[in-house]
Amino acid sequence: MPAAAVVKSLDFEDLTSIVRYFKVQFKKLGVKVFTGKEVDSNTIGSLKPDVVVIATGGRQVIPEKTVNKRVISAASLHRQLKFWLNFIGPEKLSWLTRLWIPAGREVVIIGGDIHGCEIAEFLVKRGRKVTILEKTDNLGKGIIDFLLLTLIPWFQNKGVAMITGLKSIEITEDGVDVISSEGVKKTFKADTIISATHLEPDDTLASNLKGKVAEVYSVGDCKEPRLIVDAIADGWKVGRSI
Repeated sequence: MPAAAVVKSLDFEDLTSIVRYFKVQFKKLGVKVFTGKEVDSNTIGSLKPDVVVIATGGRQVIPEKTVNKRVISAASLHRQLKFWLNFIGPEKLSWLTRLWIPAGREVVIIGGDIHGCEIAEFLVKRGRKVTILEKTDNLGKGIIDFLLLTLIPWFQNKGVAMITGLKSIEITEDGVDVISSEGVKKTFKADTIISATHLEPDDTLASNLKGKVAEVYSVGDCKEPRLIVDAIADGWKVGRSI
């Protein structure tokens, strides 16, 4: 969530306040928190729990064959931000990324749902020229309507090229080849190509625990990729039921 705070910007959504709130509540309630360790079914089995709540998030669908070395995934960008968050807070990191980020001046983003739009906004605010490529006819899937009504005009004012309704999108050595709904082919060249295609639920751990734990619940993106508020609501409902 702190990494999301950097990408989303603290100007509009102060996600760090949510983190601070939960830290205080966990301390009050005596909740034990362990970090820096990967968890699998064997780890959970050794704890012998009665109930397991899984919030492992979603996994990004990335093109299997990528011949262009300038391609990075949205997940990779988040991981790099999370690494630096180990040393500085989101406020300072948000400021420092205005001086340097691992992306060239001209960026093509593949995927125009909430994740692609958030990254586009993040990059535009840091002086990048951005093009968004989306197969469906509309941008911003997953974004609340009233926010989308302000974001699209903001993109237009900032010169963001928003190309939708594409039949195909293919990463090549030269850039990104697209074919429009009318069958017109065009190549978009860029210093950096970011794959921000849709998330799929990461239900690997939940599947591995079937039959091993009496009660297993999935919340957040590992159940269905949605907004942070939906993930919190999932957790609240599960907490009330167990």
